[in-house]
Amino acid sequence: MIVTVVEKEKDVFEINYPLEWYHRFYEDVSHDYMALCFFSSEIVNFGEIVDTIEIKSNDSQNIVHILIKSQNQQSLFDYINLYNIRIGGEDEDEYVEYLDRFEEYQDQILEYQKMSVVPSYCDSFFANYLACCNNWDDEYKTEVNLSHPEWKFWTWKSSWSLTLGSDFYVSSDFWIIMNSSNEIIFSALKLASDYDIAEISFEEISVHYVTNNYILMSYGDKILEIPYWLHLKINECSSQIIHEDEFMINRPKGISGKFYCASNFSCLVYKENSFQYLIFRGTFDILSSSEIDFYIPMFRQIYIDLQKKSSSVIHKIYDWQNLDAEQFEIFIYEVICRDGRFDPKETHKMGKTKSRDGGRDVITKRRWYAGVCSSKHWIAQCKFSWDMNKSLRQKDVILSELIDQYAPEGVIIATNMIIDAGTQDKLQMIGKHRNIPVELWDRFELERLLDAYPDLERKYLFDI
Repeated sequence: MIVTVVEKEKDVFEINYPLEWYHRFYEDVSHDYMALCFFSSEIVNFGEIVDTIEIKSNDSQNIVHILIKSQNQQSLFDYINLYNIRIGGEDEDEYVEYLDRFEEYQDQILEYQKMSVVPSYCDSFFANYLACCNNWDDEYKTEVNLSHPEWKFWTWKSSWSLTLGSDFYVSSDFWIIMNSSNEIIFSALKLASDYDIAEISFEEISVHYVTNNYILMSYGDKILEIPYWLHLKINECSSQIIHEDEFMINRPKGISGKFYCASNFSCLVYKENSFQYLIFRGTFDILSSSEIDFYIPMFRQIYIDLQKKSSSVIHKIYDWQNLDAEQFEIFIYEVICRDGRFDPKETHKMGKTKSRDGGRDVITKRRWYAGVCSSKHWIAQCKFSWDMNKSLRQKDVILSELIDQYAPEGVIIATNMIIDAGTQDKLQMIGKHRNIPVELWDRFELERLLDAYPDLERKYLFDI
């Protein structure tokens, strides 16, 4: 492989960098792209790269044309000559020095300590590098799963992040931008794609239906279909990037953000407060008439069911700010008395809010019936917040100590807050390890229960 350079005009030079393709594996291709990135990082010491283009030369080789402005022609030519000597192995000492510098540079790229001056080729490196992950040894897999959990999703931080001014993660299926501004999507498309942003505008679209398999939305006269697993995958990847449990704890289950569709149907954007993702056509579908016909019976039944329940359930929102923590505990006491499983005579509220009750806000016993040998007590722990959008965190709940100290038959965690899936799993796991059932009554569950108790609704809460 020989790198050549020619002068195109005054102080403008075209460097021709060959990439071998014949019978190449992912690992070999990723190495060649990294070598190109390293080479580019070296030549910017002699000028400014103004353009690059990769052209297929023949069946076994592509040529990357690098256009560089330089007023230091001799130094540029000398370096390219030295580079050819180094990679050709003509001088062993020079070759060893090249390998040392190359490996140091590659480590910095892999650890995101350095951004490439040719981001598109660095993305090509990562795409091929991660594609050969099945060839990595177990020790390296364990190491990178800890340091780069996003790699498990075949996703990496693009070197376009530097120009974009925000962390920008890419994969073959989606982009994630850790910034929710509108302008940054257009900047990303302009930098990292060949889309003409002058032809694109985004409009919010309606989500109509979510199944275990698909999300269905409409835009204009089109019905769009996104794999639900992909939405969950991207959200999980985003949580791994942020490295914060708060990301998942503070998010309700399901779809908490908004979708936007490009006017030409080229891409979709999903946006939340802390990040947004973008997927392109091919990852989502526009349904044909026959595909829409498949869903019509399903929608018809949903409409009938909702119509039946609309007088008591639909559009009902409760104002929990009418309560305080003490009133909330009394409310939970009354709900437990009416549960049907528990004996009202054996149900008691334990002192005032914030008293030294060890997390036992309400204690109760299951009703006895034939076949039950004995009935131990249950404990209810209440957590109240005036913030309607707040999520309950595991550290807010006294559970392990409560179970170990009082050995209840079961525990109820009652809150007017949201309990996300991650917190639910953690709390349920604590009970499972101690063979104790843990019931979680979050805001949505309590509001569902209120439909059966209109007198409690009138007494404690008002429909807003």
